[in-house]
Amino acid sequence: MNVRVRMCVVAAGLLGGCMGGQIIDYDGLGANASITPKSQWKLSGDFTDLANAADDDVRTVATSGDGPESFLQIDFGKPCVFNLVIIDHGPDRALDFPVRLVLLTSYDGRTWTTEYIASGTRRITYIPLIGARLARHVRLVTQVRGDQPWTMGEVYFQ
Repeated sequence: MNVRVRMCVVAAGLLGGCMGGQIIDYDGLGANASITPKSQWKLSGDFTDLANAADDDVRTVATSGDGPESFLQIDFGKPCVFNLVIIDHGPDRALDFPVRLVLLTSYDGRTWTTEYIASGTRRITYIPLIGARLARHVRLVTQVRGDQPWTMGEVYFQ
């Protein structure tokens, strides 16, 4: 099965049609594009204890660096489809979230698309996306720091 997927870049404030983007031919999309198991993810960034963001234990946390744009990057190992990102900051970390964060995606790890700019929220931050995204790489970046360092007890994709 050969499926053509149009990756769209939608300008801020505009909803609807594709304003640009890249055509990607990807054989076997469907079930093969589900999110890979966390054990296959490669994490990078300036958070301490990076692995804690994907260890299936919300009580252990990765903590942001001191820089103004701390980031956590995930390489799923293959292109995956998702439309929701959930960041659980940890059960005892209600105030450990950024005031504003940015979600970027990439198919190749070189060209990045800003998908969402969101306010962080107490305890759990939900980032719903309009339409499904196909990406191999995801980057979560602090745009505006909070009073506390940003913690991620667990990050989920659906």
